[in-house]
Amino acid sequence: MIWMKQEKSILIKKALPEDAGKFLDLNEKYNGKESVNEDISKIEKILEDNENDLVFVVFSDNLLTGSICAQIYESFCYSRPALEITKLYVENGKGRQRAVTLLINEVLNLPFRRMF
Repeated sequence: MIWMKQEKSILIKKALPEDAGKFLDLNEKYNGKESVNEDISKIEKILEDNENDLVFVVFSDNLLTGSICAQIYESFCYSRPALEITKLYVENGKGRQRAVTLLINEVLNLPFRRMF
């Protein structure tokens, strides 16, 4: 099942392997080209198989304009899994603040949170 939420001209969805190229371009803007993993196949695999990393992307007017990354991890310090937002980036432009709010809310309100 593909997860999506659309509000006006903003679409939030779980990043899929086919988003890897666009995600890489956005990640380079955020991190700088020298610190980005440029192996598209590795990014595709992470987006498809990794249960601990969550990546959502935002499309504004059909253009990928932002993303949020979070990790779920277990620690001996806590009695239940923890969630940490590790990256949030949305390009400047119309609807940026709304896109940021929607991305954060999406991660914090995911159904898996019931297990916490």
